[in-house]
Amino acid sequence: MQTININYAYNGFLYAPLILADELGLFPKNMKIKYRNGDIPAIDSLALKTEPAQNWFAICDPFAKDISSVQSSIGKDNIYIVGTLINKLPIWIYNSHPEIDPVAGELNLVQHKYKIEEIRVYEKYNTGYLIGERLRKILDVSPDKVKEFKFGQEFSPTLNEKQLILTSDVIRIANELDSKKIIFNYPNKCSDLSTYLFTGVLTLKSVIDEHLYAVLTVLAGLKIATDILLSETIGTDILDILKTKYSSDLLKVTTDIKEQENLIRKSIHLLKEEKIYSTIIQTDEAEIGYNIAKAEWEKLLNKTFPSVEICRDPLPSLLLKKNWEEDKTIAKIFADKLKDQSIHPPVKENVSYYISLVGVLLAFIYGLFLTTSNFPLNNVIDQSKLPHLWTNFIAFIIQAFFTFLFIYELFWQKRFDKYKVNLIVVSTMIALEIGIIQLIK
Repeated sequence: MQTININYAYNGFLYAPLILADELGLFPKNMKIKYRNGDIPAIDSLALKTEPAQNWFAICDPFAKDISSVQSSIGKDNIYIVGTLINKLPIWIYNSHPEIDPVAGELNLVQHKYKIEEIRVYEKYNTGYLIGERLRKILDVSPDKVKEFKFGQEFSPTLNEKQLILTSDVIRIANELDSKKIIFNYPNKCSDLSTYLFTGVLTLKSVIDEHLYAVLTVLAGLKIATDILLSETIGTDILDILKTKYSSDLLKVTTDIKEQENLIRKSIHLLKEEKIYSTIIQTDEAEIGYNIAKAEWEKLLNKTFPSVEICRDPLPSLLLKKNWEEDKTIAKIFADKLKDQSIHPPVKENVSYYISLVGVLLAFIYGLFLTTSNFPLNNVIDQSKLPHLWTNFIAFIIQAFFTFLFIYELFWQKRFDKYKVNLIVVSTMIALEIGIIQLIK
């Protein structure tokens, strides 16, 4: 059974729905989430061919790297955004200067520009870096004042009150909600970027064409997990999962178990209040957010975002052919139906099944010949042989059913776990027919 990777960029609390979907078994059993330690490695993973696993999905910031360069290494296949995990700008500005109070808008930060000596941002070209550039231009400070950090290291030692820290560390932000250290809130106070494609669900066109149900299952798993995370009541099982996964982040704040649980609840409340998560399967939202993000990149970096052919453009042009996003129950149906099954690589990689198919078709043709040849052409039926003829005919109908079921699963469903069973049944039908023919003779 070959593993299918759902590659992801960030290990912070923002990606909690992905963690929950995995822990709660909402993905097929041979799908595994794989942390790639950054947006660029996550995007690059779509082109990886040297690993034993199939890299069908990447959950990351689609603007962290020029997708056209990844596209060229993939070849004829195309990269598509099929949904969004985060369709808002989950970035907050942290500062501990006693004379800098929270402000209502970005431009209000200009009054404090002389108190700032450093702006801490995430590594280029993450959206956190982009917003840092935006802020640098607003404050009119020199580029050498912008310092890049990896996720989780923006609060590393040597902190001082003259730094502005742009962060997506939800747990840290939730812990500081009652203080004056969160001086600006991008999700709520930056209206021109209120819709922004921060984290997309990326896949390949070949996966969409050949394994659409796999795409729908990933989106369904994320949707259900998001609904669980944002539900009115958070169960102890969910708290335990999150507490275990984010223990290192929680320990930076407190070692008390009850306080850790409260901090998780505060973090969830923050995500809910700020409406950080999108509806995931709304591709219209993804397209709006993509266009806003693309325009912001072009404006702030003073260059055109690399253009690609329309068929290779990573717009969310997968409008899933069926309006299943309008039915809230369909996500649960997909997840419940497929979470205990395996999704397998393309049929062309499984020659043995083609060989089996040839055998089944030959058996079907032979069964058809035996059935028709035993019915008299002169319409005179030996009454003593009638029961045998009917038994032969029913046996052939059963054989035909399993033959077409085999073909259906092989080419349409692409599920392989029933093939051996089907083959045994068809073989049994053949043996039964041989016995019937002997009785007729």
